[in-house]
Amino acid sequence: MQNSWNEGYITAIAYVFGYYRELNPIYLDFCLAFNGFQNFCISK
Repeated sequence: MQNSWNEGYITAIAYVFGYYRELNPIYLDFCLAFNGFQNFCISK
């Protein structure tokens, strides 16, 4: 069985370079809660 370097990874789309807090699930939950919406359930 031959494995390629991209096995298990999505390579058809471009990834972002760096860190963007707007993509952080915890930050998104905060924004939802701050605006009165029910936030997502995050297991701890």
